[in-house]
Amino acid sequence: STPGDEELTIAPRVASMVQEFRKRLHDGNPEWLGNEMLSEVNATVQKFMHGYTVDNLIGPQVFISLIKRVFVDDGLLRNAARDLVDDIAEHLKRVLSHLVDAHTTTHGILAMHLTDQAHDVIDELLSTSRQLCDALAEAQQITSTTHGGYMVKLTKFRKSWAEMAGDVKETMKSFLSGSMCSQSDDPQLPDTFVAMIQQARSEPRKLAVLEICASLHVYSDFLIGSFVDMTAK
Repeated sequence: STPGDEELTIAPRVASMVQEFRKRLHDGNPEWLGNEMLSEVNATVQKFMHGYTVDNLIGPQVFISLIKRVFVDDGLLRNAARDLVDDIAEHLKRVLSHLVDAHTTTHGILAMHLTDQAHDVIDELLSTSRQLCDALAEAQQITSTTHGGYMVKLTKFRKSWAEMAGDVKETMKSFLSGSMCSQSDDPQLPDTFVAMIQQARSEPRKLAVLEICASLHVYSDFLIGSFVDMTAK
């Protein structure tokens, strides 16, 4: 074993690549509670309330269309998954080339043919993996809001609001806490979002924006976690 052998291990290196893949998706996930996304959702809801919108943005489709645009149409999931399988394929090629070279030192032509054959097999599997990852990314436009953790958080938020119980800001922090994006059980809400919380009791449109953005924040967390797990398999 040499110091360089550690870089040629498979399971640890792939596990590291998957973690980098997860981080890339979280970094690409919009700040759903930030000013930019609040403004975008607010504009969409305002158009809906005044009738200036198309059918695919009515009702829950505001939520669905944003998930589809960010994660599917803009290629966030597809591109990150393709990069992951490409990186794994390149690593496997390096490992196989190293093994062949180490065990065929006196047969140069044999080593070359073995390496070519091995790389051809990896390339064929890479093509299949890319197709599967593309299909998996495309499938995420079909949203599923039945995840247990998501439903518990959203139901608690709605119930507390309907009963006008407790401090609204604390209710929202409870709703948002524990998500992978927050990295904390005590998330700090952006000032713009806090201001909208204070306005929402008396302005139904603000409540709609508030709930959509909070739901997107939590749902996108579950979506990324699930997509990473499925892609890694």
